[in-house]
Amino acid sequence: MPPRKTRKKFKRRLKSKSITVKLTGQQMLSLNNYCKLHDTTPNKVIKARISPFTSVRFRQLSKDRFVLPNQLDLFG
Repeated sequence: MPPRKTRKKFKRRLKSKSITVKLTGQQMLSLNNYCKLHDTTPNKVIKARISPFTSVRFRQLSKDRFVLPNQLDLFG
């Protein structure tokens, strides 16, 4: 019997976007010190800090999310 052909696994390329953040000299120094202390990179630190806001549950925005419970709906 001939050997079975296996499927080739290929990796999907993730589409990524660039973002630029301006930091002051002191902020960059603090970020670099934090990264050295925790043995990580600035990119990983920033991504970890914004990940709760970029998760799936924040993709759909709803109006009731912006209305506080103690606000009156006068014109709705």
